[in-house]
Amino acid sequence: RGYRYRLPKQIISFIPQHHGTALMSYFYARAKEQATEAAGARPGTPQARDAEQAVAAAHFRHSGPKPQSREAAILMLADSVEASVRSLTSQDEPAIRAMVERIIRERLEDGQFDECDLTLRDLDLIREAFIAQLLGMYHRRIEYPQNKIVELESRRTASGRGS
Repeated sequence: RGYRYRLPKQIISFIPQHHGTALMSYFYARAKEQATEAAGARPGTPQARDAEQAVAAAHFRHSGPKPQSREAAILMLADSVEASVRSLTSQDEPAIRAMVERIIRERLEDGQFDECDLTLRDLDLIREAFIAQLLGMYHRRIEYPQNKIVELESRRTASGRGS
């Protein structure tokens, strides 16, 4: 698809790498739930655990490859972090910080950065940059009383009820 839009080759190479071989956790969790239901087992029982273990995580992983460059790894993180933060019910600093840290930790523990040259220091810098950017995007300004009065007066004037 990238060729159709005449994207540079390096950008095209990022397309399969930006998901790496990460687990599609929503679909994996759903498959385990369905296996438990199909086995007629109650969640948390040994029968449910057996049914869940029969679901192979490998079937719920992206085909990869893992990111081969720092840029592809950053793109992977940016894509995951942006989508996850957008889905949060509360987009305050603690929630954003926790989500960004969780995504980076999960990708690191899953070995997604094993084939690129990101350092732990790089990941710290990336984390802080993402948090700063996301806080700027989701920052809510306080509503000053004077601004509210001006807004109400302009609405009243526009509707013909002004003095």
